[in-house]
Amino acid sequence: MNIIQHIKIITPDLEEVETFLREVSGLPDGFPIDGYGSSDPQGRTQPRAKELPAGPELTWDDIAGLRGSSGQGGFIAGSTASRQLQVLHGETPGVWAVVIGTRDLEGVYAKCKERGLLMTEMDVVDFAGNNVRAFFVIVGGLTFEFLRIEPA
Repeated sequence: MNIIQHIKIITPDLEEVETFLREVSGLPDGFPIDGYGSSDPQGRTQPRAKELPAGPELTWDDIAGLRGSSGQGGFIAGSTASRQLQVLHGETPGVWAVVIGTRDLEGVYAKCKERGLLMTEMDVVDFAGNNVRAFFVIVGGLTFEFLRIEPA
């Protein structure tokens, strides 16, 4: 069974959101993600893209443009038992992606391709000492990331 792994959020007020999630919502502490999330190599704030790429190709750079984070980092709230929220700093608050964990990443990827969905290529990125094999797909104007965490 696939599970919602985490939700990706942008906020201009990291401290307020972190305090709310920990003290009011009761989510377990996660960990900081310093300097993560810039959609610009120099770490400059990039506004969220107003339109989706025309397709049929979607790149990881396109996804970075959809994110709209400042590169000032953020945090993970929660645990794998509670599910998690990835919260990054950015000027325009919002949920920018829903992440679904799956053991059958290749099968989900093939199904998305068969349907002709706007999607990235599958790639492996290093995150918190793990290899994260993932791809993004846009459905109904919403961004989804499918991933599988593998040992580094």
